[in-house]
Amino acid sequence: MLPGLSKAARTDGSYNYTLKTIAASGALLFALLVIYFLHDTQTTASSQIRYPVSESLDTTAPALKETSQIIADLIRQADKQFEILASSESQSLADAAKVYRSRRGRHPPPGFDTWYRFAKESNSLVIESFFDTIYDNLEPHWGVLPQKIRDFASTWPTVVKVRNGEVSRPSGKTNNASLSVYYYSDILNNLPSLPDVTLAINGDDEPRVIVPFDQMIKFMEEAEKSRSEHNAVPLSEIKNTFASQPDLLSVPDELPKTQDYVTGDQGHWNAIVSACRPDDPMHTEPGSTTLQAIPPKHSKHYTKGSTQGYISNYTMARNVCWNPNLRSLHGYFIHPWSGISYTELRPIFTAANIVGVSNDIIIPPPAHWMKDGIYKEAEEKIPWKEKKSATGWWGSATGGNHTADNWWGFHRHRWVQLLNGTTHSMLEKQLEQSPYSSTQELYEIGLDKSNWGKYNFPYPLRELFPDLGGFGKLGLWIGHVANGGFTNMFCSMLEYYESTVGKGPKTCKHTDDYYGLVDTVKADYIMRHKYLPDVDGHGASGRFVGFVRSLSVPIKSTIFTEWHDSRLIPWRHFVPMSPEYQEWYGLLQYFLGYKDEKINIPDHDDMGEKIGRQGSEWTTRAERREDLLVYVHRLILEYARVCADERITMGWVDDLLDKT
Repeated sequence: MLPGLSKAARTDGSYNYTLKTIAASGALLFALLVIYFLHDTQTTASSQIRYPVSESLDTTAPALKETSQIIADLIRQADKQFEILASSESQSLADAAKVYRSRRGRHPPPGFDTWYRFAKESNSLVIESFFDTIYDNLEPHWGVLPQKIRDFASTWPTVVKVRNGEVSRPSGKTNNASLSVYYYSDILNNLPSLPDVTLAINGDDEPRVIVPFDQMIKFMEEAEKSRSEHNAVPLSEIKNTFASQPDLLSVPDELPKTQDYVTGDQGHWNAIVSACRPDDPMHTEPGSTTLQAIPPKHSKHYTKGSTQGYISNYTMARNVCWNPNLRSLHGYFIHPWSGISYTELRPIFTAANIVGVSNDIIIPPPAHWMKDGIYKEAEEKIPWKEKKSATGWWGSATGGNHTADNWWGFHRHRWVQLLNGTTHSMLEKQLEQSPYSSTQELYEIGLDKSNWGKYNFPYPLRELFPDLGGFGKLGLWIGHVANGGFTNMFCSMLEYYESTVGKGPKTCKHTDDYYGLVDTVKADYIMRHKYLPDVDGHGASGRFVGFVRSLSVPIKSTIFTEWHDSRLIPWRHFVPMSPEYQEWYGLLQYFLGYKDEKINIPDHDDMGEKIGRQGSEWTTRAERREDLLVYVHRLILEYARVCADERITMGWVDDLLDKT
């Protein structure tokens, strides 16, 4: 049963869900959202996005435990969470329907029995929380008229449609999203018994929908009303069928320029701010959201959602509403690649959402469906003992539109400097000649502008990580344990066009003095490192799933949420890292150890091997191509119901009528 709902059995055998008494009327708007988003403490795509699980936010408290104890506690908590998750599998259709009603507050959609059989035939785990992302994304659409949803989908230039069980693409201009349409059409062609539906596919990486918080409340109010109406319908009147939809023969060539169409970095940022709750730090911490913090400002406090700097609430820690300093530390917030958004709720299917901000309907990215993706070598697992006790990252400078005026704070630019031992050593010499212990303090006394891009990473602050060994010697250490760099600077729109289509240079004039290019390496070489960082590009990660399968330890830093978030548990299947990267050195110290003539910090190689093995084994049960199909099948059934005029009376109730 949904939190905040009481369930009363009706005489006809159906159920009636009603809001419990809310004493304070001012709490009503808040409660309506909490009812749906806070199912439990499971870290899902959106269940903690707008309403993170409360925890201590004393981010300035001194570290009371050594890093090893903090991380060990987080790993133990993750193991307990996994035990609960793994034991929640439904063992029968009736059981799956019962769990569905308890968690969703509605009857399952029409075709639920077909979906369940498909899942079982695919040997897929039927764990209801695996599908939380679907309901977090679709629930607000219950507050929109079905006709309005269908009308907008028909105005989108990149569409996949299903009519009479046949999957096709309406005629229209061929564009860059055609490849995405091809893969999504292929996915749908592998699914059974699909209803008529039209999917507006966002072929770009960045999400498109950012709804203001005050509007989202209204949608959720209407969604709650629809739930009550649905559960008041007698079982005998519930229809286990989908109506046919009019055919869609053609689509426009361009995105619809509706009144809520927003472009540009400032307009885009304003939309982000409006999506945060009024009492979020985004609104209550003035001065923390500077557009261009040059040099980039790293926090002197622990990331919110962390325990002494190490992530304990994965959703909160990557939420810009809770950590507004990310405004100047991530390319998407500084200057997104396209910066196109809609500020009304639109049914646009995208591979990833921005945690706490965007409201697209998440669909697995094509990279997760490809049989021969760039990280297929992950299937050929290299034994842990044959991997290097080191870390490495190679990639393009993607993640936004970086220019000569804004690139210092971009997340991948900061990240590559973190891997550069030479740069660390140069910075340490600067620090030795001053009374200061961090680049932040150096900046505050006027570090020369030419060094802003060189020293744009969060050299560890002693007050945050007092137990970190090797202060003053990190350059030598990083040079020994880390490797990688940019293979393409992926410059501004014009420069990118010249370097790809026009076969121009892969470097950028504004970064030539700071970054040299490294050779592209094969995935097989990357997988030979024990610790594999994955930091954001423009959107959903194409490499993360391969990393989890590889027996290495993925170290994931992102502001995005994807379809599989509720299937993977931080500290059990991968290691989470904040988008600020402030704990990077501590993570390396924990897993790889640190040793010099005075300090000998033991490694935790055995724990790394355990996490790598657990993640790899779990993906063979919960994140196969078959599991992706089961996920998309459920998504299509639910979306088709939301789009139907008779959605209030639609559902699957055969188990309650003893027809199974």
